[in-house]
Amino acid sequence: MPRASSPRRVAVTGVGLVSPLGIGNEENWAALLAAKSGVGPITRFDASALSCRIAGEVKGFDPSLYIEKKEIKKMDTFIHYAMAAAQFALTDSELPVNDENRERIAVVIGSGIGGLPIIEETQKNYLQRGPRVISPFFITALIANEAAGNVSIRYGLKGPNLTTVTACTTGAHAVGEAYRMMPASSSSKSWKRRRSAARGSTPSSSATACPATRTTSRRLRKTGTVLRGS
Repeated sequence: MPRASSPRRVAVTGVGLVSPLGIGNEENWAALLAAKSGVGPITRFDASALSCRIAGEVKGFDPSLYIEKKEIKKMDTFIHYAMAAAQFALTDSELPVNDENRERIAVVIGSGIGGLPIIEETQKNYLQRGPRVISPFFITALIANEAAGNVSIRYGLKGPNLTTVTACTTGAHAVGEAYRMMPASSSSKSWKRRRSAARGSTPSSSATACPATRTTSRRLRKTGTVLRGS
């Protein structure tokens, strides 16, 4: 009987964390080792009328450390977190991005619902001041796939780009979809064949790696992970 092929193996080579425990991998790891909790009183709105007044909020986050100042207002908070988490993950992975591999680096980001804060703020402004105050970036700041899109734009990544929106399983599905995007063979020929089938074109170039990037999101948390196939 023919010998069964060995199962595909995928390694996590980089992690990026933005969570209620801290900003960046070192802060989160130190908080975990100290058994600290990221849950505390709600500070982002008046919760006095609610029976539950605690939540896991990201605290002390400065988007200007990860995003150009002029771009910050064009994005909702969940995109800010995704950009920071992706930066931490790529730095941690030491994954080089260049013209030889950028078409083979995928971005898969899960977001449970997208930009709620900007929806609430825009609705309030519309009722008080009319439609002329609605930002032209309203839609692109709130839809869930803009997190993956902005990460791809920032790093010039031209591989598959996908967003999962599946409630509490969003993060797990993002990891699974990133895994499935990797061809069984990590060779450039196999990767180019898959891309060409999708494009209806003929492969013309090669690369030397087969990585994919995944970032998991909830409204108040972002975790970035870099996956590589062997």
